[in-house]
Order: sequence, then structure tokens, then C-alpha cells
Amino acid sequence: MIAFYALGGGFGHLTRVRTFINQLNVADPFKIITTNKYAYSLFEESEVILIELYDPSSSSELAIKIDQILISHNFKACYIDTFFNGILSELNGEILKGIELNLICRRLKWDSYYSENLENLHFKKAFILEELEATHLQFVTQHSEELININLVYPIASDSIRVGEPYWLIIHSTQKEELEILINHARSLPEFEDNKPKLIVCSDQTPSNETVEIINDPLPYLEGATKIFSGAGFNTWYQLRPYRNKHICIPFKRRFDDQFWRSTQV
Repeated sequence: MIAFYALGGGFGHLTRVRTFINQLNVADPFKIITTNKYAYSLFEESEVILIELYDPSSSSELAIKIDQILISHNFKACYIDTFFNGILSELNGEILKGIELNLICRRLKWDSYYSENLENLHFKKAFILEELEATHLQFVTQHSEELININLVYPIASDSIRVGEPYWLIIHSTQKEELEILINHARSLPEFEDNKPKLIVCSDQTPSNETVEIINDPLPYLEGATKIFSGAGFNTWYQLRPYRNKHICIPFKRRFDDQFWRSTQV
């Protein structure tokens, strides 16, 4: 049995792990360890271990529950997404002892994330998904037996939805204020006033403006959209790579993720 450790807010960690599993054709039975109920929309219920916390900011409570989960399932390997020892430093060498560790590695603001607690971690494989900061890459190299560069390929829709009129697509989750920044930016463009396109929003948030249509899955709408607006989170950025000619990106500030760097990449 394999564990995929994907803690974090929003859809990012779970979407990335889902894409990783599909692309590498993981055949072994696995469990997704997460605190995010969105996992049930991406995985079978039997594949999800949902951790419920009394205090979401308590690393000690989280560490105790993780230890219980790892012991009870006797995992032979664990793939950790992005955060080496967890988002709250809840993972450590003692909890992970005897388990083969692998890392799914995107870019981090390394100076913000690094702590000495990371030094006792060792990974069999590190899958590098994008360019890392030099100090980040140096750490991964020193603490991994093998580095594997991989470009995640996100699914495309088999059929496009016909909307019947020109439309702009806005994609963003979790942060309502940021979603409204994207909507307001779209409305501020001269082309909006000239062409009056329909605004279609893919989000788990409901914007204050009620004149937009809300959808759950952006895939069938990507091809037909005249313009696409989003932040520069990892999954959205690379999923929209084929649509750069009509993609308008506003990077948002994150504690550990460097959206401003990513928004300058091809």
C-alpha cells in the first residue's frame, strides 16, 4: 500500500497528485492522506483518508493522527507533495521511520520554508516538476538518491461545450477576494466594453456580482473561450500552457509559492 500525503488548502495539492498518479500509471493500491474534502471529487471514497482536526493550526495534533494512520495501514512507501515535512512541520524522521519516502517537488520560496527540522529527511526519488530556486535544488539533491525531471500533462476535454455566444473564462478557487480581482480586471478591459462577452467563472467561491455563470469544471470551456483569466498557481498555470495566447494572468502573493516567478515562465 502506498500513501500520498497531500495536505494544503484549495485544489492544488490534490489535483497535482491526481495528475501525477495518472501520468505515472501507479498500479499499486494507494491512499490519499488529506484534510481536504475536495479529495472525494477526485478519488474513490475508499482511496481517501480524511483527517479531521479540532485545531487546524496544531502541528502536534496533526502529527499524532498521522502517526496513527501510518502505523495502522503499514504503508511501504509515501509520496509527499511539495512540503517535505508537512505544511506545519508535522512530519519527522521518527514518524516516517521504515517507510520509503518520495517527493513530488514544485518550486518553493526556500528561505521562507526551510528549517533545520528538514535535515533528517531522506528521499529515494524526488520528482522535479518545475525549476527550483538554487538553494532548494541543492537541498533536494543532497537529500535524495535520484532526481527525476517530469512535466505533468494535464487532461484535455474530449468535447467542448457550445455556449452560443462569445465568452471569457475566469478560473480561481479558495480566495473570494482574489476571484473578484480577476473578474473586475476582466470587466475593466476595453475589449469587454466593446464586445460584451459573457463571463463564465470556475470556482468554489460565489462572487458578489450575480451576472456571471458559475461552473465546476473548466476543461470543456477552455477551447472556446476568447480570453482566460487566472492566478499563477501551479496546476492552473501549466494546465493553461496550450492557451498562452489568450491567457491573462494576475499572480497572487503566497507564503511559500512564488506565483510572480511562475507568471514570467513560458
